[in-house]
Amino acid sequence: MSRIPPKLRSMPRRKTPSAVYIQMHQLANERERLQEELKRLSDRTSEIQQRLHQLEVNLNKLEAEATQYNSLSESEPISLNNTPIQNHNYQSFVIEY
Repeated sequence: MSRIPPKLRSMPRRKTPSAVYIQMHQLANERERLQEELKRLSDRTSEIQQRLHQLEVNLNKLEAEATQYNSLSESEPISLNNTPIQNHNYQSFVIEY
């Protein structure tokens, strides 16, 4: 796993009390930012897991429906009615272009 590198400065920091407090503030801000990012990642992971579970349930339902249709079509073959149409009272019309 890669480590998040600290930010580098071009100029070294002075060793004064205010510089120490600034560095403490920067580190506290970075810690807060990383904690928020970790929370967002955790929330997103939960959302993805819930969606995957929902997809699995839907796939199982559809698979059950498909097997039900397959079993119905195998057990009851559809008979085609090949009787000719007896009534030929069609009206014709002309289409002009």
